[in-house]
Amino acid sequence: MTQITNPHLERSARVLATSDLSLTQEPAFVPAQTLGAQEALGLYNETWQMHVALYAFENQHQHQAAIQSLKQQLPSQGVYSSFGSNGPILFAAYAPNDGSTGDPIRAKHQVAKLATLFAGEE
Repeated sequence: MTQITNPHLERSARVLATSDLSLTQEPAFVPAQTLGAQEALGLYNETWQMHVALYAFENQHQHQAAIQSLKQQLPSQGVYSSFGSNGPILFAAYAPNDGSTGDPIRAKHQVAKLATLFAGEE
C-alpha cells in the first residue's frame, strides 16, 4: 500500500477498511494534483467494480469545485456515484448501475454504504 502522509486521509482509509467489502489499492481515478488536493488514495472492489477515492485538501472550501471536476471526469452514463465531504477529506465513489455487475441496485447500495462509513469519525 502506498504510504499515506496526511493523518486525516490515514484515518479515513482505516474507517473504510472496516467495511466488509474487499478493497484493493489502485491509483485514484483522478490524480490529486488535478483537483488541487494534497494527497489521494484510490481503492477498488472487484465484485461491484466500484472505484473509491479519498482526497486530502487544505480545507473543505475546495471540495465543491473538486466535486464538479470529478463529475465531469466520471463516465457520463451507466454509473452511480456518491460524494461526501468530511473536514479536509473528500470521498468519491462510483460503480456501474447498468447491470454489468449482475445487480445494479446492490452495486448502488454498496457505494452508498461506503459513503456512510466515511461520514463517521474522521
